[in-house]
Amino acid sequence: SKDDPRVELVQDYSAELPEGVTAVEYGWSGTYKTNFDDSTDIKNSLGPVSGYAIGGVLLVLLLFFRGRVAAVMMVLVGLLIGIVVTMGFTWVAIGELNMITGILGAILMGFGIDFGIHLLFRMSEELSRGESLDRALQTTIRTSGVASFVSALGTAAAFFSLLFSEFRGFSQFGLIAGAGVGLIGITIYAWVPALLALLERRSPGLPAKLLAGLSGGGKRDGQDQRISRPALWLTMAAIVALGLSISAPSVDFELNTRALMVEDNHSVKLQDEVNRRYRISTDPVAIYSKDLKQARAVFDILTPLDKERFDTVGQVVSMYSFVPPADQQQRNAKVLDEWRKELESLNRKSLPPDYDKRWDEVMRYLSAKPYTVEELPSHIQEMFRHLPTTKKENHGHLTFLYSGVDLWDGEKMLAFADQVKEFKGEGEQVHRAAGMAPLLARLVRIILWDGKFSVGLTLVLLLILLLVDLRSIRSALV
Repeated sequence: SKDDPRVELVQDYSAELPEGVTAVEYGWSGTYKTNFDDSTDIKNSLGPVSGYAIGGVLLVLLLFFRGRVAAVMMVLVGLLIGIVVTMGFTWVAIGELNMITGILGAILMGFGIDFGIHLLFRMSEELSRGESLDRALQTTIRTSGVASFVSALGTAAAFFSLLFSEFRGFSQFGLIAGAGVGLIGITIYAWVPALLALLERRSPGLPAKLLAGLSGGGKRDGQDQRISRPALWLTMAAIVALGLSISAPSVDFELNTRALMVEDNHSVKLQDEVNRRYRISTDPVAIYSKDLKQARAVFDILTPLDKERFDTVGQVVSMYSFVPPADQQQRNAKVLDEWRKELESLNRKSLPPDYDKRWDEVMRYLSAKPYTVEELPSHIQEMFRHLPTTKKENHGHLTFLYSGVDLWDGEKMLAFADQVKEFKGEGEQVHRAAGMAPLLARLVRIILWDGKFSVGLTLVLLLILLLVDLRSIRSALV
């Protein structure tokens, strides 16, 4: 009618509505929705990030090669071919990318461009000395090429150390990145020399013209190449290094996973609102019990809730939450029976018409009898019971535990997961909880361990690599 405004369901809180329209705002939240939104945000950012990476590499090459577009394009095309080859390797080895490895394209561009810069810079030096193209290529590959690939092996070793991680995202990242550095290096050192040789065959002297002056003309005879005022530079560098080193131990691990997400995430904002309004987490963990006896044992352990033992748990919900204790039901039934007898003694004809109409309904309520968990309505039992399609060996019941702390806070999340993931009941029976909190807690601890382990393993691998290359312990340690 004209007196009542129209009502529309609006999922976007920021939507502007026509005049006279009332909005009923709604939204979806919880683990699945926030994870979905997070993965969507990451996918949407991959395109722009890759574009920024290509643009940044192109700008650096143009500045370093002094605007020589031909030289820049030789290296850039070789780099992109190497990226494509790496993606082919990824498909063969793994078959897909994930939220961790999806950003590898931009990272590999930064590592891979080194090969092209060293290659063309050394080529320019050799050609500026009057060397032929063949001789310049041989010298470049024998010197800069070997050094570049030893450096690439060191980088690959650091990445390959992640293969030992239990977290698949890190292990796949290490495999693709380590292999990618080598594949891009091989591609550039095959592509650029072949292209220069082809240009030389078609137009003798053209490669020398394209690369002339890229290195500044090489070292001039008799020119002093030493750094001026070395003591001043060394002192300044030592002060900066010392200052940063002192600050290094102050770096903390960010345990708040909210800091890693895109701002103004609607599902996260709604989840915060639910927490504020209802003082309850939207992401419970579940304890599996094979039968009602075990489910009752779990409920008895957690009810009433021991706040000293489970201070991070906010609420326990089980089928038994809907069944009052037997003695309480008996007392309630006695009260209802007394009320029913009092009403039966009344003269129904003396009651107002509205009361008489609801007489049967009221008497039905007052005739309620004590009940057991087996007599709960089916729609309540289904919330805690296995699905009809579940295999027989997996039949059972669930008890849900809701957090009483902010699970975005990593320290509180770890505490909640530690309290609920495993606890003992009567007879030393162990009960275990499953859900996102224990899973994320396990992931955080894997990441913390991998950070230390990968650094130590990388140091060992690099030391071995340097000993093989330099054949001197002193040089390797330096």
